Amino acid sequence: MNIVSDSNWIVRTKGWKYFGNLMDAGRLSLCGEESFGTGSDHVREKDGLWAALAWLSVLANTGKSVEDILKQHWAKYGRNYFTRYDYEECASDPCNEMMRALEQRMTEPGFVGSQHSAGSKTYTVKVADNFSYMDPIDRSVAMKQGLRIIFEDGSRIVLRLSGTGSSGATVRLYIDSYEATDVFGDAQVMLWPLIDVALQISQLQKYTGRDAPTVITRRVEQQRQDGCIKAVSSRRVKQQRQDGCIKVASSRRVEQQRQDGCLQK
Repeated sequence: MNIVSDSNWIVRTKGWKYFGNLMDAGRLSLCGEESFGTGSDHVREKDGLWAALAWLSVLANTGKSVEDILKQHWAKYGRNYFTRYDYEECASDPCNEMMRALEQRMTEPGFVGSQHSAGSKTYTVKVADNFSYMDPIDRSVAMKQGLRIIFEDGSRIVLRLSGTGSSGATVRLYIDSYEATDVFGDAQVMLWPLIDVALQISQLQKYTGRDAPTVITRRVEQQRQDGCIKAVSSRRVKQQRQDGCIKVASSRRVEQQRQDGCLQK
């Protein structure tokens, strides 16, 4: 995650405690995380009430909807498309082998500078590493925070492995890419070439034995067309195919059943 503080970029690892250290030191005043927690430097924790009041203040001041503000922001500054694929309860040994093999490949001579193509897109590797983070405040170091591939255009692939106990492993594949002008597309469509490249490089499907992720996290707006849900909201969604239709479950694990049509992706 990137944080701006006094015009300096800090590439930070996961964990709210790292936000807390930066806030206590006066290096940060606003923060947010992937699971939509938001806070400020008045407390070392996420604060939902503060976040709601902050947004209400923005809406009252601008007289615009959240959607209008978001689209205006994208039109002016561009958009970072993001998605995350979770492969849950995978066999631990093959997943560990996948991470070992990928890190070995990433550190081989010639990987940095190599090109990878999918569809009409070609990506050139600029950085490849197993990310580690040194807290600039207390100098503590967090090692092995994820295999990270950054391309020349700023697009990124991050692969993380967690929960390698008896219940199985969870593999998380993070994908994001910046677009300056084509900002109103569907994240899954816009990111598909990069997703394809990530699957090729990692051989994730081979090692997990999965053709599709258990959970897809994406940030897209909800639209309805002809009585069917065309796009799923920004909550985590689990997709299963049943009788040719997609059954969708939000992060609250409440499944929506097909009614008068098909739940479409």
